[in-house]
Amino acid sequence: MKDEFRIEILNSLSGLTEGAGAMREFLERAGVSAEVAFALDLAYEELVTNTIKYAYRDDDTHRIGIVITVDADAVELEVIDDGEPFDPTVQEAPDTSLPAEDRPIGGLGLHLVKNLTDAFTYRRDGEKNCVRIRKRRI
Repeated sequence: MKDEFRIEILNSLSGLTEGAGAMREFLERAGVSAEVAFALDLAYEELVTNTIKYAYRDDDTHRIGIVITVDADAVELEVIDDGEPFDPTVQEAPDTSLPAEDRPIGGLGLHLVKNLTDAFTYRRDGEKNCVRIRKRRI
């Protein structure tokens, strides 16, 4: 049996916070372990923050769709936006062997998302970016 949660948030920091709180409540009600919830929270924060900061070339209000699906085996998080096409799954991993001051800015958050989740996929559906992560339940 699947349990699903959907919300649309505004492309703002208040929207980010609203979605995070609602997501955490849903995951707790669904009985998702703290470890899995932590990974999803980190992925949510990274993906939605990047969308808010970089996806739009205008100052208009946009809506970002969040869909979370929980089943017996895994939890999936999908972030859907109408921003510029961007596939985060193909971004090169940062060189973490370099000292922090010698690394270029950016990329570390997506690298963490890739390493904390079991699947990280992207598709462009019409005018929408659809990024999905999957994390097995523990």
